[in-house]
Amino acid sequence: MPSRHLLPLSFFFLILASCHSNPNSTQLKEIDNGLRLSIHFIAGQNDVIYHTLDNKQLDASTRYVASLWAPPAFKVRMFSARAMNYLDSLQAKMSASGSISKEDEKSLFDTLVTCRRNLLSVFPDSLDPGGNYIAEDRRQFRRHIPLLLDTSGHSQPSLTFSKWDDRLFRGDTALIALGLDKLKIDVLLSEQEVIKYCDRNAISLVDRFDNFAPLITLSSNIVSPGGTIELTAGIGAYHSSARTTVSVGGISAPSYSGGLAFYKLRASEKPGRYSIPVKIDFTTPDGRQRTVEQDVRYQVSNLRAQ
Repeated sequence: MPSRHLLPLSFFFLILASCHSNPNSTQLKEIDNGLRLSIHFIAGQNDVIYHTLDNKQLDASTRYVASLWAPPAFKVRMFSARAMNYLDSLQAKMSASGSISKEDEKSLFDTLVTCRRNLLSVFPDSLDPGGNYIAEDRRQFRRHIPLLLDTSGHSQPSLTFSKWDDRLFRGDTALIALGLDKLKIDVLLSEQEVIKYCDRNAISLVDRFDNFAPLITLSSNIVSPGGTIELTAGIGAYHSSARTTVSVGGISAPSYSGGLAFYKLRASEKPGRYSIPVKIDFTTPDGRQRTVEQDVRYQVSNLRAQ
């Protein structure tokens, strides 16, 4: 669930309005210093999360799950960097010329809208094959990420450029510079919400599924000549990521939910003892490929089925 953030945009605009009605260079400087420290601090927190995800991709116990959730997180880093770089370029332009153009303002708005849209669409549906939670979490992100905050839950913010521009770029240069810093915080906090979500989902499954043993049963161990034997085979992980494949006597058997395979074979017409080789290939939660092989035995009796 995305968290709420301090200093929402409306509250920030109240600060700007207060400063604008009673300009005080010392006050503005203190606010600017505080915003810049916040930018540095939040960016540092985000770097820690990326470092954690990197380590999870190297750790055998989390490698497989991290390989699913780390790629969206690092896409988020790219989306955020584009927006931050554009904000940096506008701040450099302001420092050089003391202003930015209306075209720059519109381009910034479009950049932030694109960044928001990319953040909200970064999770592929393949992360949630059952469709149980990703869709709802996307809706929560739409309502709560601070970048162009829109509590309506829509992917496209309802805030228009003209309204956003009037709020942020009306005032002297110092106030506009503060507004740009606040936008950087919005971008970084939105980035953080999404990558924290990725990190929370990249958890170890090995401590829950660390024993893998073949489960193979026959409907009967003693049958009449020509009788039918039903064989059930699987691996004791019972997790969708195991991606189990089973072969019986060298013939592939279809696997169903939970990784179990069901296979029917016809017993030999000759009485005697027989064995069937069963091979099971699967993937452990940490991404390693494993194979187990086992022979199952049955006996054909001298008695014919009635």
